[in-house]
Amino acid sequence: MLLTNELPLKIPLDTALPPELSVLRQDAAHACEGESKLSYLYKVDVLGQLANKLLKYQSELPRPEIEEILCVTIIDMAFYYQQVAEDLIQKAYTDDLKEAWSNSSLYNKRSIGLLQYLGQTGLSTNSTHLGLVQTYSKCWALSQQLSVVMLSLSKLKSSICGKGSKDSRYDRLLEFQESDLKDLAKSSLLYSRLCIGCRNTCSQLSKSSIAASSHLLVKYLEALSFILLSLDRYKNDDCGMAIGLLESATSCLSEGLITSKQLKSIQESQKVKDKLSAKLNDIKKDSASLRDKLKLFNKQENVGKPQLHPFLQSTLQDFIVPLIMLLNYRYVKTNDKVLFQTVIRDHDELMRTWPQGKSPDVIGTIWSFDGEALREVSASSNVEYY
Repeated sequence: MLLTNELPLKIPLDTALPPELSVLRQDAAHACEGESKLSYLYKVDVLGQLANKLLKYQSELPRPEIEEILCVTIIDMAFYYQQVAEDLIQKAYTDDLKEAWSNSSLYNKRSIGLLQYLGQTGLSTNSTHLGLVQTYSKCWALSQQLSVVMLSLSKLKSSICGKGSKDSRYDRLLEFQESDLKDLAKSSLLYSRLCIGCRNTCSQLSKSSIAASSHLLVKYLEALSFILLSLDRYKNDDCGMAIGLLESATSCLSEGLITSKQLKSIQESQKVKDKLSAKLNDIKKDSASLRDKLKLFNKQENVGKPQLHPFLQSTLQDFIVPLIMLLNYRYVKTNDKVLFQTVIRDHDELMRTWPQGKSPDVIGTIWSFDGEALREVSASSNVEYY
């Protein structure tokens, strides 16, 4: 889930082709135009028809220019499969649909498998295309890992807020009891390992063409990791460390992921509960506005400075920022009245609390051209969801 302007690629239209191929190319180019409102799967189908004919033509009469069109076509097919996967992840998280989680995994693996097909068949020999295949193979493997993180976050949200309306979830946060907090922390260490593993994968994109966007995602995942680790420390009565970890999470979010107003709300949430309630109400109002913006978001209109994906941004507004405010209030209150521990703010000491990351294996589905069509010949087993 990294925003990029590199994809989809534009299908070359200046190469002379036989009439049948030329018509299919025009159809594919039209379907993938920026203003096109066609579904992602329809675009995959149109591109697939072109890819099949190009592969057959290329097998009979190889031409370098045909190879270039073919490579672009298959990369775009993979891109649109990935868009389907991302939409399903968002739907699964928002509506708590178990089937959507598994379906998103399938489409994600198809996108990775198509890129692997290009690499294995040697079709992506052009340096630009080869670079894209390598970058987005990593990027979409990251998306698969991120879907596991989002599933964990969804479970965490359900544990705290239940499955009521979005407004009632904020009220539920205020009613959260100390025993609830201890129960919540039981899985927090495992969830943190998933976040850290995903963060480590994301860091591998630091020198790629999507480095700027990946940096924001790294900060998002670091913030989640610190929050989850703080829960584990709080469960073990290490309040000084828990507060320090939570402050580090806030510091990560302040690097371009939250507004100054949200940052101020977090910093002031240590105060009395009435103040916390008022701040949560402010966050709730802002969240409604953000959800409206998310509905209008179009991936093709991503311009200007790097941004976190709007769906991930919405999780900050809807859940993560309010959660930090709640935990901040609870941790400080407990420490001031019960434990009286020194708050740990040394970065190196905080980082030593990080466990080894855990990343699920990501293997794309296998694709093969049988002389007539490019087909998915096997699907790897579903990713294990924790």
